[in-house]
Amino acid sequence: MKQLLIVSTNDMRQLLIMYVLDEIHHEADTSEDDVDDSEKCCVCELFTPAELKYCISLTLVKWEQCDICDNLVHLNFCTPVQVLRRGDQFLCPKCASKEE
Repeated sequence: MKQLLIVSTNDMRQLLIMYVLDEIHHEADTSEDDVDDSEKCCVCELFTPAELKYCISLTLVKWEQCDICDNLVHLNFCTPVQVLRRGDQFLCPKCASKEE
């Protein structure tokens, strides 16, 4: 038995947006696997922060390298640190908790 699906223009637009977001999500998931572990954040273990998973606009993500373990961390997303000046010491959350 075949079913007929009637969709209004607004519903169609919403379905298209959901499809596009799903495709972006799928592409992000497959490309995340291609990234070397040394290029991922040591806190969330992702290249792209989870908060930006469905973001469709250009967003610049600041990274910083830990002075102890040399791993990279997403600033603003995976650490409370938002800005570092040249010469400032930075510890990732894992190394900072060990130092306390």
